[in-house]
Amino acid sequence: MASRSSSGLFKSIGPALLLAVVVIAFLLKNGGTSDSGAPTAGPGEYLFCFWNVENLFDDRDDKRGSVDEEYDNWMAKKPEDLQLKLDRLTSVLLSMNAGRGPDILAVCEVESIRAAELLRDALNKKLPQGAAPYGDVQMKEVAAGRHIAPAVITRLP
Repeated sequence: MASRSSSGLFKSIGPALLLAVVVIAFLLKNGGTSDSGAPTAGPGEYLFCFWNVENLFDDRDDKRGSVDEEYDNWMAKKPEDLQLKLDRLTSVLLSMNAGRGPDILAVCEVESIRAAELLRDALNKKLPQGAAPYGDVQMKEVAAGRHIAPAVITRLP
């Protein structure tokens, strides 16, 4: 039975190991957990964000088609899961723009105007004091295929 010497083993895994160490060192130096890389709008600017909220359904069972019924039932019958989804989205979105969230938020995969309003309300509840609240929600609901569509939530007049 043939065996490899430790120096032969190093020669075969050495370059991969070296590359892994370099990548990890780079990530630790440049990709830390600091939120300093979060986007922020400067004076006279607005922060725009597009986010896929992945099947954001409201708290009502609307008897959607077979493709969407799973999500429609789930969010309507398990309010704690809907709240968890809203909390997680809110946490990520409010990490931008110095804790105020984007000024203009475009989201996709939203079931209804009500679902977009639930997200808006969740964002407003966690805004820091003095931050302009989100007001307007724009969305055109669809009734063909998947019952999900884009929506825009903004704090701009």
